[in-house]
Amino acid sequence: MAQQQADNVARIVASKMMRTTAYHRPSPSLFFYPGLNSQPFHKASDFSFTKDFENNLKEVQDEYLKLNEAYGDKDDYEKQDGEHTLNDGTWKWMNFIEKGERTNQELFKEHCPITTQLLEQSIGPQLMTGTPFSYTFFSTMSPGTSIAPHYGACNLKLRCHFPLFVPEECFLRVAGDPRPWEEGKMIIFDDSYEHEAANLSKEKERVILLIDIWHPDLIQAEV
Repeated sequence: MAQQQADNVARIVASKMMRTTAYHRPSPSLFFYPGLNSQPFHKASDFSFTKDFENNLKEVQDEYLKLNEAYGDKDDYEKQDGEHTLNDGTWKWMNFIEKGERTNQELFKEHCPITTQLLEQSIGPQLMTGTPFSYTFFSTMSPGTSIAPHYGACNLKLRCHFPLFVPEECFLRVAGDPRPWEEGKMIIFDDSYEHEAANLSKEKERVILLIDIWHPDLIQAEV
């Protein structure tokens, strides 16, 4: 019942912003690899690491708060003057992987040892690195922030959202299907479909751990 109510809220909120009801297809902006299973959302329970993250929600929440305090006003979402951005509002990143390269490793090891272990061991080689298309970071959307509809750069990956702090007035929309984030419940989707997100709360931040993983259809030689 609670999940159905959350789904309904997400659809109502998203309906105010949705641009089209047209049929959606994957359309990566830079690179398309043929032959991979293509669907907007994937079942999180099909991925073994999901349970590990969900069983450690409180620990990851606490580690986010410690890292955020250590960051202070620092923000890894760097924008050049005059650069076009997708977001309207304030969107803060604390990177673990940036453009395929591990970064801030000492900060994460100091303040987020459990999160680091989950990323490096529970996800392990599925964690996407080595390409300019791959990111893993804590993503904080301030109240009133939205991210415009867009397509990911490639279909080589799936994007995971592990929600940590979520106001009710939030949604993720992928291929025309708006869904709510639920604290501690992993969402896995193909970001080569058009997608957007919004935190329409007036007071509360929306915080997730965003994780890019290799598409599970890829064999190691293809990776």
